[in-house]
Amino acid sequence: MLRWKLLLTMILAPLRQHPLRLSGGLFTALLCFFLLQYAETESWRLQVSHWPVFVLCLLFGLFASWWLSFLNHKVDHWLNWQKVFAVRFIVGFVGGLGTSVLFAYLLWQLSAISLPALFYLSENDQDVLYKAGILLAMVVFFQQITYAIRYAYSQYAVEQLATIQRKSAATAWRYKTLKAQLSPHYLFNNLNTITALIQRDSQQAEAYIRQLALSYQYLLQQRHHDKVKLKDELAFLTAYFYQLQIRFGEQIRLHLAIAEPFMDFELPPMSLQLLVENAVKHNTPGQSNFLDIRIHITKQGELEVSNNRLPGAVNDSFHIGLQHLKAQYVRLGKKEPIIIAADPFVVRLPLFDPHPIKP
Repeated sequence: MLRWKLLLTMILAPLRQHPLRLSGGLFTALLCFFLLQYAETESWRLQVSHWPVFVLCLLFGLFASWWLSFLNHKVDHWLNWQKVFAVRFIVGFVGGLGTSVLFAYLLWQLSAISLPALFYLSENDQDVLYKAGILLAMVVFFQQITYAIRYAYSQYAVEQLATIQRKSAATAWRYKTLKAQLSPHYLFNNLNTITALIQRDSQQAEAYIRQLALSYQYLLQQRHHDKVKLKDELAFLTAYFYQLQIRFGEQIRLHLAIAEPFMDFELPPMSLQLLVENAVKHNTPGQSNFLDIRIHITKQGELEVSNNRLPGAVNDSFHIGLQHLKAQYVRLGKKEPIIIAADPFVVRLPLFDPHPIKP
């Protein structure tokens, strides 16, 4: 009794795991059976003599639905629908039809050997088998079409989800950037600096306010862009660095070495400002400690931003800004920036060619 229960459990296990798939196979097999019966007898009524074939159809439907799905998944690993659609369709159709016909033939032969009285083929029955073969070819053909449509829809859904995720990541990046520039701490430092400059040097205060306005103007202009030209990013960095120099004086220095041909290359907005801000945040300049920030193009065509490590540098950071910057590059389909946490601290940013050579 226990063996029969185990055998029944093994038979029903696929049906429990894939109820829709196997139910569809059973429905298709039964539909084909009754269509053939009506074509030969003009009756939908199931006779006693038809029960053996009826059971064979059920078994074949269960196997074919599972096997065709398994075969399609295997073929997907060898052939890609997007690259070779026609070849993938033909291979799936021929493979599915050939293996299904082979299984149906073996199933019929085993049944004929076991119960020859029930599965003896007359000349008329052979004609029915030919019709069944044609009907099976049609079923496998439409099964491949259904699978192709389902695959195309799943790919479309994946692409749509990826697009939504990219837009969400871009929105989060812009929000973080604006939040950082509008943070109370940042505004407090700027207002204190302006107040001190007004009392000491009104012309310098005016220049500081002008550079601050240019910074916010850039933020507003680029808040909806994924990439900006390097020359625009450097212009914004110059305005931002002017504010830092007013606060720290000659203790902070910026060294730029960018060839003119690279000025039209692109990168995510606020990338340079983020790296310079991180350098100042983790290395507070002092009277005897000079912070040197260098930006140049490497031999590999990457934008390298480096800074020296000052004594007492803060190392207990979670590098959230750098993680956001990495996520931006991944979202835009570029390799992640290279970060070398040594002395000097180095970050290499890949640049986007505005006019890539198409293959």
